[in-house]
Order: sequence, then C-alpha cells, then structure tokens
Amino acid sequence: TLDLTINNSSSSTVTVTACDSFDWDGVTYDSTGQYTNTYTDVNGCDSIVTLDLTIIIGITDATVVQNGDTLTALATTGTPPYTYLWNTGETTQSIVPDSSGNYYCIITDANGCEDWSNTYTYNPTAIENIAGNNLSVYPNPTQGILNIEFINTNNKISSVSIVNVLGDRIFNENIDSNTFKYSNNLDLSKYSNGIYFVRFKMKEGFLTKKLILQ
Repeated sequence: TLDLTINNSSSSTVTVTACDSFDWDGVTYDSTGQYTNTYTDVNGCDSIVTLDLTIIIGITDATVVQNGDTLTALATTGTPPYTYLWNTGETTQSIVPDSSGNYYCIITDANGCEDWSNTYTYNPTAIENIAGNNLSVYPNPTQGILNIEFINTNNKISSVSIVNVLGDRIFNENIDSNTFKYSNNLDLSKYSNGIYFVRFKMKEGFLTKKLILQ
C-alpha cells in the first residue's frame, strides 16, 4: 500500500517601487528589473519569490543656502515639483529665521522620494548687536496697528520694509541719513492674517523680526 501525498512548489511575485535603492533579503538593488529568490516552505518544497522592482532616481542633493537673512532649500535631482518641510514646521522653499539656531529641510519630489538637507547654522547675533537694543516692533501679535521705533545711531539702518512669507514687499521706507529717532505707526488691517517679517537693512546685512498679523 502506497499512502502518497504530493506537495507542490509555489511561486509568487512582489511588486515594489523604490527611490534610489531597495534592500531585499540582505541584498541592495539599485536597478530596475526582476530578481528571484528560492526558499523552502513548511512542506519542504521550493517557494520561488520574484521581485518586480522599479527604481526611481530621487533627490540626492538637498541643500540649504543663505542669501541675506533668508534660508533657501535647493535640489536639482529628482522629479519636480518639490515640497518642503523645515524643522520649524514651515513648508515654503525659503524661510526667514527669527532667531539663531540650526535649520534643515526635508525636500520631497513628485514621486514621493525625499532627501534631508545639510544642517545650517544661522547666527544673526552679530547684526543684532550692531543694531542695538533700542529697536521696538509692537504690538506683536497685532490685529492691524503696528508701531516701529528705533534710535538710528551712526545711520546704521538705511531702510525698513515688511514682507510676507513669499517675499512680497507690502511696505518699504528709506531712512534719511539725518533721522536720529525713527517712529512710525502703520495700519496693516487690510492685509491677510498670517506671518510677516519686518526687515531692517544695514550695511552689514539684514535684521529681521517675525510679525504675526491676526
């Protein structure tokens, strides 16, 4: 008497799309193609698994650069359009930090591939010291009325401007060289609520104060 049980081998296909490379069973693959591994199932039969892999070239050069008082995240590889997420929570390509510190940005392309930028150390302290402690922007947050006051010793500040998060200028005033004490009362109530930046231009660069309009 032959009591016979036939167990059949099995096969399956796994489809994966990955950015730049994919690790499978201890091997790193960086090219699109089909790859096969053979395993032994619980019945001692062959289990053949095929990896159908598509590799997308993602972002490999995310970088943060500084221009004046603005930090900008840049990428040239990957597939645009890009989205941005700073460690501050901001999602624009450029930000204007309101304090010293380390800043970085995660850039994601249209295929969902992401890259972390370098960590950039931003230090406006030197310019703040040049401007002195006699500079006031109040109230902040404001519901529309904004006061700007400072003592312009040695004509350190040459202009005052207010820009939105996109860099659009909504106010600008050049400071006369004979102005020692500057004081201005502005009505911003006609503008949309949100974050703005008050910029003070000096020979050494820009000093920026973050302003919340609510």
